[in-house]
Amino acid sequence: MEISQELFYKNCLKLESANPQLATDVKSHFQTKFDFRIVRGLANTISVSGKQLSSRHNPKREAEVQASFITESKEIYLYGVGLGYLSENLLTRAQLSKLNIKILNLSLFSLVLSLRDQGTWISDERVYISLASSDLDLQTPYFAFHPDVLLADDRSQNIKNLLYINNCDHFSKKQFKRNESSLLKRVQENHAYIERDKGVEHLRNISSTQEAIVVGAGPSLELNIPKIQSYRFEKQQPIIISVGTASKLLVENGIVPDYVVIVDKDISISHPLVADFSKMMEASLLYSPLVQPDLIKAWYGDRYVAYSASPLFDKVKEIFPKGSLFSGGSVIHTAIDLARNLGCKSITLFGADFAYTGTQTHAGHESGTLTNYENITPANQANRWVKDGNGNDIPTHDSFISYLIELERYIERHPDIKFWNSSKTGAFIRGCNLIVDHA
Repeated sequence: MEISQELFYKNCLKLESANPQLATDVKSHFQTKFDFRIVRGLANTISVSGKQLSSRHNPKREAEVQASFITESKEIYLYGVGLGYLSENLLTRAQLSKLNIKILNLSLFSLVLSLRDQGTWISDERVYISLASSDLDLQTPYFAFHPDVLLADDRSQNIKNLLYINNCDHFSKKQFKRNESSLLKRVQENHAYIERDKGVEHLRNISSTQEAIVVGAGPSLELNIPKIQSYRFEKQQPIIISVGTASKLLVENGIVPDYVVIVDKDISISHPLVADFSKMMEASLLYSPLVQPDLIKAWYGDRYVAYSASPLFDKVKEIFPKGSLFSGGSVIHTAIDLARNLGCKSITLFGADFAYTGTQTHAGHESGTLTNYENITPANQANRWVKDGNGNDIPTHDSFISYLIELERYIERHPDIKFWNSSKTGAFIRGCNLIVDHA
């Protein structure tokens, strides 16, 4: 196996018939240099930046194993191509009518086209080849080549993140089931509060203003406190909804939120980023049945409970029927859905960063480990990245990426609401306008 320009142009000729524009793009990337080497065995393969693209001994057998994990379907999506063996295998399925190949890295694809004859699958009329970067979401059923995902280029960042998150979600759900008994016990401990307190349905469309500020605990919040303070001078002040871990910084700066949202089972009244409850007596608490009982008991003001779609709450919903709010893994989702529930049609986000700034994960917290972040990779060791509002790569974590993606999907589902982002230093949020454009 060696690089062959003759083989490259032969493959490109076939590609021109399948996707002329892609063929043109591929040719322009042919000269891009890669850190790759030939890996020899019973059959040869290549390693690109330390990622081996296929088995070096029996890649056809490897493709058979991979294919066995892909459901029998008339249409299948492949993210990446490996060295082409899986595409060839899947096309032996008589019932397959469409095989969608999603290219994650043009330069890598160009390299593959120069190493092995890909004409068999490229020329098949059932094959549709396109760039993964042209899609906003994943398509199913799919198979993703892990090396291709790791080597995805900047343009495919969104799809790369989605592929990672799907894997993380699978792991999280397994962990969630394992802890189910302890979580059900927590819900049981809170029955007295759930029965006594009003549900979130009592807050539906009660807002006197259609504008809301939703405050997350991302690092950018520190620099944007003056922006929130400036809203106090407006004739009609927006509703301020804060996640629990942003409340201390707000209160220290003379801002008492209208609502504080806490859904995390591990947040305690002694959390270093949660304000003294006695300083938020005019605020209302919106909590999940998983919140610590001592925290609920310690709250001074009005309290409201909200379920989510989690099956954990199926039983308690029957006992104490209450309303639900959306949860996509982060409290910021619940806080935003509360704003929608209140009737707000314009939501401005503060501290919704989904990324690190320097060594910070949270505003008001410079060093040390926070509860629930004991196993989070430190910012200076991060190996995940998202684009900020200026188009630069900023370090993040798988869970933050998951929260970002769920928020973007939420925004897409609610076109009747205008979303604004207060900062360019955090992750770029698709569907959010920058606050500087907000009249």
